[in-house]
Amino acid sequence: MTKKLTIWNTLAIMSIYLVAMSSGIVGSSVQPMIESFPEISPATIRLTTTIPSVTAMIMMVVAGSVTGKYISFRRICLIGAVLMLVGGVSPFFMTGSVYAILVFRLLLGVGVGCFGVRNALIIKCYPPEKRASLLGYGMFAAQGASIILSTLAGILAAKSWNLAYLTYSICAVTVVLTALFLPEPPEDKKAGDDTIKRISFRFPWKIWMMAVLQMTVAMCSYPILIGMSTYLVERQLGGAALAGTVISVFSLGGVAVSLIFGRLYKILGKWNIPVFILIMLAGNLLIINGNTMVAIYIGAAAIGVGFTAGMSAFLAYTGQIAGPSVVTSGTTIIMSLSQMGILLSSSFISFSGLIMPSFGSEVKSSFVVGVILYALVILLSILCRLYPRSEKV
Repeated sequence: MTKKLTIWNTLAIMSIYLVAMSSGIVGSSVQPMIESFPEISPATIRLTTTIPSVTAMIMMVVAGSVTGKYISFRRICLIGAVLMLVGGVSPFFMTGSVYAILVFRLLLGVGVGCFGVRNALIIKCYPPEKRASLLGYGMFAAQGASIILSTLAGILAAKSWNLAYLTYSICAVTVVLTALFLPEPPEDKKAGDDTIKRISFRFPWKIWMMAVLQMTVAMCSYPILIGMSTYLVERQLGGAALAGTVISVFSLGGVAVSLIFGRLYKILGKWNIPVFILIMLAGNLLIINGNTMVAIYIGAAAIGVGFTAGMSAFLAYTGQIAGPSVVTSGTTIIMSLSQMGILLSSSFISFSGLIMPSFGSEVKSSFVVGVILYALVILLSILCRLYPRSEKV
């Protein structure tokens, strides 16, 4: 039975969500960096926003395997908060070397990976009737922070690209709250000590399928974060500051749907994934065909809605499908493959430009290919019947 948690315990968990998805908030600094480092290829500079996914993906798998068995939730999350603070702010001082920045971005990724256990923390600490809502509130915290931090990063990047990295100072709040108030979930007594301590990746096949689909969705959605400053310049609609507002609107869509996700989850049932990915598909079409910032803002908001709610649905499904002894590693597998999708997004932009050169823009081509892949995700989610059948959703 879960023990009663205080408001400070919940705030500590939410503080982790506050920064756990912040690796892309400096996306608006990409174009200014390209202009500041003409000798470095744009693809290399884009890695500053995607390379944290390398270490995040690896660390998520490690954290999901050992947390609650060999290391406490509080300790792994505190390590993550400190690493995010150091790895996030340090590039502010590295104005002469892109490669030094990449090293610290890898360190940031380790911190992000430590936070991969955040969804399992909610699933283990709260009763089933509260989980979907709290997962939604967690995404609300993440996207709400992104709105503020992305806008701030865009404004700072317009003055000097390195100023954008100061936005990671917010991680200091997470360090304090985690150290003082992060709860430790009760031990699972049902499976026996040997089962609990055994590291296992034998999940139901639906969890692996959801992880692959989440990876695809992340890969297709991330160009809006890392490519928007370039896309607006190409379309002669704006620059880094305006790109920051587009990223904020993306996050605003996520904030809006997070507040009502618990209710939507129950209403949509088995149609959660198809509906939310369809919204993302529509958002891409608006960005591709829209000739005004209004259309791009609406498209970005739609993608934010679909991405946030879709990921929350995948995680909520996992909480119902996975057994108690593998729920931590199950949710972190989904999160780690999501990070893999983010890592692939830079190459996805370049590859899309190669296979669809007629659009004259790598970023625009990635939005077009994204429409096709979103449609495939919708089809597979319906055919594979990913929703939990053993429980009423």
